Amino acid sequence: MNIPAIFWKTNKIDCLLLNSEINRQWFSGFSSSYGFILIWAQNKKAQYFLDERYFYEASKVVKNCQILKLKDFEKQWASIKGIVGCEKDLNWMNAEQLKKINNQISLTLVNMQELRMIKTEKEIKNIEFICKITSKVWKKVEAQISKNHTEDQVKLMIIQEFLNHGISELAFEPIVSSGARSEFIHTKSKNKKVQNHVLCDFGGRYRGYNSDFTRVAFLNHNEKINQNWKLIKTLQKKIIDVIKPGEKISTLVKISSDFYKLHDKKEKHALGHGIGLEVHELPNISSLENVCLMENMILTIEPGIYEKNLGGVRIEDVILVTKTGCRVLTK
Repeated sequence: MNIPAIFWKTNKIDCLLLNSEINRQWFSGFSSSYGFILIWAQNKKAQYFLDERYFYEASKVVKNCQILKLKDFEKQWASIKGIVGCEKDLNWMNAEQLKKINNQISLTLVNMQELRMIKTEKEIKNIEFICKITSKVWKKVEAQISKNHTEDQVKLMIIQEFLNHGISELAFEPIVSSGARSEFIHTKSKNKKVQNHVLCDFGGRYRGYNSDFTRVAFLNHNEKINQNWKLIKTLQKKIIDVIKPGEKISTLVKISSDFYKLHDKKEKHALGHGIGLEVHELPNISSLENVCLMENMILTIEPGIYEKNLGGVRIEDVILVTKTGCRVLTK
């Protein structure tokens, strides 16, 4: 992964420290439980300080960093002069310890999620792959769900289907709720028989990259639930139809808010979110967000309607912003 020149110019730092597992993986392509990466502004050289247990595996994966022993990090850190950019994930205790080792440096926060908003071709392929698998998982699970199953059993179906497709990591614990219980947006599944309709929100993880997907399986006909489902499908299509580079995120949110008001429904959560190495990352899909969409951003669009004693419905898809519009990665 290369860090663009505009980043160094904007942040005016002499060195960048990456300590979180996610950002170390993003930059190097290698994930480890502990380690540090130092990247130098002047020559763009990078050093990855790792536990020696990871050396062999890292040497096969990491191409853009010199791999060094973790025990040598303090010596290197003590030699740094100037301003060092660090992540928001660097907690106060670690920051104080680093200052004790070297009091010549000045630490300043940088927003790594902003760097990660625009996905590379390799990142897009990873997310496309896990989205395709996620869609296949739902096709299998939806065909199996019956009134004889409990919510917990449906959750296990989802996990098993990912395993059947060679995916052993989930983006998060699957959310399964049915009947009136689906009013609760992010509730945990229970060992009770499913009723009427079943809301399933789940995702997989491939090479660190996540999918996020929500659908509803209908077991009985309920006119009100069906009407709400048609509404959110209509709203999602309206949003997806206007997604393109240059479109303001706040415009998407306004379309959504106006739609809810028009149909006298309550908007109970965000319209969507960015997705990548984290399930929820930039860009924020918020009315306060002044950012314009850019090519190769990836986000979810997930409108939902939830009513007491009736239950909720939600539809969620992963969307790639393309050069002229967008493409739905989950189908």
